Amino acid sequence: VLAMRLREQIRTRNYLKDTSLTTPEKSAWAKLYRDGDDQAFISSFGLNRAGFSSLLTEFEKHYRVKYGTVKGGRPTRVSKSQALGMVLQFYAAPMELKTLSLLHGVPLTTTSRTLQKAEVALSFALRAHPLASVKWPSREERVAYAQMVQLKYPTITGRFGFVDGKNFRVQEPADTDLQNALYNGWLHSPLITGVLCFSVAGLLIWSKHNCVGSWNDGDMSRALQEKLLHDDFCQEDEGIVADTAFPVGKALVRRIISPLKENELEKAHPDAQPALLHLSSSITSLRQACEWGVGSIEKVWRQLALPLPFNPEIRQRRLNNLFRLWNFRVRTTGISQIRSTFM
Repeated sequence: VLAMRLREQIRTRNYLKDTSLTTPEKSAWAKLYRDGDDQAFISSFGLNRAGFSSLLTEFEKHYRVKYGTVKGGRPTRVSKSQALGMVLQFYAAPMELKTLSLLHGVPLTTTSRTLQKAEVALSFALRAHPLASVKWPSREERVAYAQMVQLKYPTITGRFGFVDGKNFRVQEPADTDLQNALYNGWLHSPLITGVLCFSVAGLLIWSKHNCVGSWNDGDMSRALQEKLLHDDFCQEDEGIVADTAFPVGKALVRRIISPLKENELEKAHPDAQPALLHLSSSITSLRQACEWGVGSIEKVWRQLALPLPFNPEIRQRRLNNLFRLWNFRVRTTGISQIRSTFM
C-alpha cells in the first residue's frame, strides 16, 4: 500500500528524446534553409535570403560553437546558421520550445541552450551591423523626408518623423514592490512602456524602452525633447508629429506638432477655424503612420505580443534585438507600410 501511494505521488514527465526526433540535417529547418525562396524566408524568419546571409556573416563572429569539452562528450550538432534561424523563428512566431525542437531536430535542452547563446550573439551582431543601426537622420535626409510628407499633405511642412508611446506586457514578478513599479494604473496591469520615433522611411530613429509601466511619455521622452531643441539635430522649421496626449512645452511648439485638442478650435477666430480644422485633420492622418510602425513591428516579431521576460537584462536585450531587427528588415527588404505610403 505504501509503495502504491509513493508511486501515485511521483510526477510523470513526458519529454522528447533523441530517438523521437529527426536529425538536424533532415529537419524541416534544413529543408527550408536549403531550398526556401525569399517568400519562405520572410514568412519564417522575417528576412529575405540576402538579409539572412548578411546577418549570418556578422553573427558567426560572435556565436561560438564548442567542438569538445574538458569533460569530454559529444560536440553540438547545431550549426551557426541553424542557431541564427532558431532565434529568428522564435522571435517571428509565438511558438513553444518543443515546436522549435521538432522543427530543428534537436532535444529541448539543446534548443533552450542554443536560444540563450544565440540571443546574446545576435545582440552583438546587430550592434555591429550598419543596416541594423538606429540613428537620427541627417539634415539632407530630414529635408527629403519633409518633402515627401508635403507632397501628400500640402499644408504640413518640415515634418520628418512621428512619435508615440507603446506598452508591452511583462511577466508578473512575485515581489510586491516590483509589481507596484510595473503596474500601469490606466490599463490596470503590469507593463513595461517606452517611446518610439519613426522616420518617413519607416525606420526607427530614436527609442526609449524597457521603462516601468508607471512612467509617462514626458519622463521617457526627455532625451528626445532635448535632441529636438538642438539645432544640429532639428532646425527651427523642422520637427515631428505626435498625438494630443504627448507633452509639448513652449520651446517645442514648432518642433512637435499635434492635432487640436478638445475645445481649442472654438478659441480661434471664426475666419481661421476652417483652415485650422483642415490642418488638424491632416496632422491626425499623418500621425497614424506611427501606429503603422508600431503595429508592423508586433506583426513581424510576434514575441512582442507575448509577456516579455521579467528579468530586466534579458528583456532589454530582447527589445534591443527586435527593434534593430526591424530596421535591418526594412533596409534589406524595403517592406514597410510607412515607406510604401510616402516613398
